[in-house]
Amino acid sequence: MKIILTTLFLTLCSLSFSQSNEKNKVLLQDQRIQKTLEELLLKETPNAAVIFEEPSTQKFIQFAGSKTEELLFDFPSSQLSAAEFEKATTILKEYQIEHHAGTFSTFSKPIEKNIDLAIELISKIMIEVLGTDEDVKLTIQTID
Repeated sequence: MKIILTTLFLTLCSLSFSQSNEKNKVLLQDQRIQKTLEELLLKETPNAAVIFEEPSTQKFIQFAGSKTEELLFDFPSSQLSAAEFEKATTILKEYQIEHHAGTFSTFSKPIEKNIDLAIELISKIMIEVLGTDEDVKLTIQTID
């Protein structure tokens, strides 16, 4: 019985690990994402930002934040096709991120200092919304 429970536990741990890796495929290919977000949260400058851009389409996700401010997720919707907008709306709703229409139409939400969530959002958007390859090398621009 103990062997069966141990086997079951190890199987569940393995499935959980593989599912969390699936969510963050972009991260697994490019460790610069986590490092850049960590550096952003160490900046003394208020309103510092970082932009993660898919190089072939130039579509991007941006985060603002600093040592004294939480991360602000921002995904401008004006750059999206109608199909991409629908996918983004559906996926981001799972994270309680809504679309804000106006002069700068965007999906945005403060996400505390949650780097893991930021990485998950980048990965979901790049792969599931924009259809980017899992091994894409994103262009990263920091703004001080």
